[in-house]
Amino acid sequence: MVWIAAPLLLFLASCSRPAPEQHAAPTSGDALGTRATSPPASERSMPSLSAEELLALLPERLPEVDRTLPPSTGRKVLSDGSEIRHAAREFRFRNGGYLWMSIADYSSARLHLQAEAQQLRNPAKDYESQLLEFLHPSGGFGYVLWDPTSRNGRLRAILADRFLLEAEGGDLPPQIAWSRLIDYIPTERLTAVSQHAR
Repeated sequence: MVWIAAPLLLFLASCSRPAPEQHAAPTSGDALGTRATSPPASERSMPSLSAEELLALLPERLPEVDRTLPPSTGRKVLSDGSEIRHAAREFRFRNGGYLWMSIADYSSARLHLQAEAQQLRNPAKDYESQLLEFLHPSGGFGYVLWDPTSRNGRLRAILADRFLLEAEGGDLPPQIAWSRLIDYIPTERLTAVSQHAR
């Protein structure tokens, strides 16, 4: 028995020793062990717009508005350290309807914007009589889901490959078409901001 235990102990002892660490020498221009090349422009973080700048991108007035509630702004810090800034306005119409609009800047959260884009490509109706319209603004895409009877609906769209526009409302006045809500957003200004940041 001793002659079986001795080789087994030697084998177990050799397995329990940690392997020596091997360190690769950093390549030139890579002294900290990071990539030597810079990430592509699509992955680089751009400076986010301030709350005031985001609010300026939302309409201040719309047709048939009775009153506009005070705007709200904020930021969301994600687990990977990126942040999303957003601003929102809510409108109350003379007919009793309402519309909430929000715009979010994903300039420092590009991967999260890509996840939003995946969801925007495959929207699902809440019920059969709801109408689904796809939107194709410059530098983006999105959709509107709305009910022609109640005029309730929601809009989600990516603009200028950087911003997420969302709107939800009920009993929208006939003077405002759900599919034309993007017309109240200065998309050319959004595109200019995105191109300037690159």
